[in-house]
Amino acid sequence: MLALLAAGCLALPQNGAAPDPLSGAVAAFWDAPTVAARDALAADLAASGAPFDAVLGALRLGRSYAADAPTGVVLRVRDNADGVRHPYAVVVPTHYTPARAWPVRFDLHGGMGAPAWDEGSGDWTGGWSRADDQIVVLPAGWDASMWWQASQMENALAILREVRATWRIDDDRVVLHGNSDGGAALFFHAMRQPDSWAAYVGWVAPPDRLVRAELRPDGQLHLSNLVGQRFHLVYGGRDRLVPWKHAKRYLELFEASGASIDAHLLPRSDHSLDLKAEHHDRTFAFALGARRDPLPDRIGWATERTQRYARRSWLVIDALDPPGPDHEVDESNLLPRWGTPLQLRGPTVDRVPWGRVELEREGNRVRATARRVERFRLLISPEQFDLTEPIVVTVDGHVRFEGRVEPSVATLLHWVARDDEVTRPFAAEVAIDLGGR
Repeated sequence: MLALLAAGCLALPQNGAAPDPLSGAVAAFWDAPTVAARDALAADLAASGAPFDAVLGALRLGRSYAADAPTGVVLRVRDNADGVRHPYAVVVPTHYTPARAWPVRFDLHGGMGAPAWDEGSGDWTGGWSRADDQIVVLPAGWDASMWWQASQMENALAILREVRATWRIDDDRVVLHGNSDGGAALFFHAMRQPDSWAAYVGWVAPPDRLVRAELRPDGQLHLSNLVGQRFHLVYGGRDRLVPWKHAKRYLELFEASGASIDAHLLPRSDHSLDLKAEHHDRTFAFALGARRDPLPDRIGWATERTQRYARRSWLVIDALDPPGPDHEVDESNLLPRWGTPLQLRGPTVDRVPWGRVELEREGNRVRATARRVERFRLLISPEQFDLTEPIVVTVDGHVRFEGRVEPSVATLLHWVARDDEVTRPFAAEVAIDLGGR
């Protein structure tokens, strides 16, 4: 019997039959509050010998959700790993029901120069636009924890986990929305950790914020990471803080780098962006219609570090080539610094060597190119690959792996514990070592 099947974690079926140990074990796994707690439960479940397909089927049944989950404006607060407290609010439609999965709008406010917010006031929630058929998440950002810093990148994903534990959401319909400084964060997420977002909606979003060292962005941004990502953006023609001519130059670069940009200019609007009803309707129609591709067949991912921002969906970059003696940096793929004289003052974010992997899958064949990358892994999902047939991986024209992989319950649970979803289940890993080429 599974070690984790403690008293109380099983529920008798309606027909009075004996409880299903596997269902109880998976329910306990979903209910575990942390990744570490899930890992402990996963070890017992993997050791039990339960078949892969049975475990995956039980996971896909999902969590059980309370019918009386709170609605309206729900104020919450959570602590980051470093102990910094981050308040947030969740706005849940009064007609919410767990009978269906709900789309989510994660809404980032502007004004990163503000001091820390009063946790109980909810002042940071002002100005958001209602959407009757969405759950809206309103986190708080301030001068010591800006949207483009590591603290807020951790916070965003942790909030999504907490929201997902209380309300039933559609993992493929979570849209990131931002205004002003919050809009700048859209580009940061898109080039750093885009896997949770279906699309990005921004109002007066200034990309140049992300290359100014005094604003402390968490490292450099890589343009090739924008491939396949979708943006709906609105700017004001009279905006002096985010002049259209500078924003337009960035948007053209992003589109040339592989992003899909749906940009709109309101000639008579300034930074306050007085949106008319038709613009609201267009914006939220885009947001409600956006769908994430959790397992894209084409991936390009670049990074200068491997402790974070090293993964894109089913690709993980594990090690970069050691930098050469001259530490030469190719800046052709890095977000440039353009803008007004004010925005150009002060130092630029440090530029350091980086590596990139590009993948394209066709059936069970993966063609890859790698630059300054020593090791990477492919996460193999039965949603993409036929596990009964060999998988072939070529890197820069050379076969680096050819063979079948065996589905592993331990691998499946490892990634579900971290992703907090089963939309993209991974059955195995293929490690590619390019050391010495």
